[in-house]
Amino acid sequence: MSNHLDDIIAKQHGATNVLVVFLDVIKYSLRKSVMQQRIINAFNDTLQQACDDISKKYALEAQKRTINFATDIIKIPTGDGAAIVFPFEGLQDIHLHFAISFLKFVVSSRQNVECPIFLENGWCNCHNFFDARIGISDGKGIVFKDINKNYNIAGNPVNFANRVMTLGDRNQILLTVDAYRNLIDMTEDTELESKFVDHGPVEVKHDITLGIYQYVGADDKFLNIETPLLVNMAQQIKKMKENPIFRNIAMPNSQSDLIQQTERMSKMFRIMASSKGDLSGLTQFIQMVTSGNPEDMDSLEEFFTTRSKLSEITEKLFRSPLNEEG
Repeated sequence: MSNHLDDIIAKQHGATNVLVVFLDVIKYSLRKSVMQQRIINAFNDTLQQACDDISKKYALEAQKRTINFATDIIKIPTGDGAAIVFPFEGLQDIHLHFAISFLKFVVSSRQNVECPIFLENGWCNCHNFFDARIGISDGKGIVFKDINKNYNIAGNPVNFANRVMTLGDRNQILLTVDAYRNLIDMTEDTELESKFVDHGPVEVKHDITLGIYQYVGADDKFLNIETPLLVNMAQQIKKMKENPIFRNIAMPNSQSDLIQQTERMSKMFRIMASSKGDLSGLTQFIQMVTSGNPEDMDSLEEFFTTRSKLSEITEKLFRSPLNEEG
């Protein structure tokens, strides 16, 4: 039995460096209650598989540090996911390998069974299949025992891991800039840096801006390496705000407010598209809006023939309540 966590609480007043992996099941709430229970069971089984895999991979390091992964990895359930906390010094890449292992098991668990419903919708009520999104952070946290006498963690690393996770899509691994830099700086893998994509600063909740890095691996089939939808929307909207064509348009000051309009904007895009769902015209419009070419500027000037037309579109895209039906 390890005393690692008790020693942190007693000798360091709980303060220690932690590596946090925040896991979230995609489209969990869309399922029937009975299926939600099956999904949580499958999620917990996959979680244990990943923990066992990490225990084998880092067995020698655990012996050197007299830690027990079975008891010293802190697991915090979140309803439709979990926060996994590694309160260990010197194991700077264990969180990434855990996340990779987890997604491998998620995808491999259904490789021999095809479900058309799950393939089309990303969820179903006939199998306990699920996809997940993952956020990773690290930094100083406080280890403590909660009301149920379970080990828990407080501090920004948990909050940031959660926030960066919410920007991701299915089967994606996103890291905060600090987690990425510490990972690259403290590991000996000279090829690791090439397995990431830098998405730059993205504003999240409460006007907090986080640098986002996405792990894309090296032709790993279980990874979704597309740019996350919310990150892409934030980047495109930022370009729109910087375009001189909108210099007289009142827009929200906070990028997080703009990100929250994604759902509403998507509805407007569908309305603006043709009845057959052809988005080619809309795509061309967005390309012109985010471009800096003089020719595109002229085209936009022609498109917005009157100020009232421009004001109408701006009102619909940016000022309509998010919960209003389009």
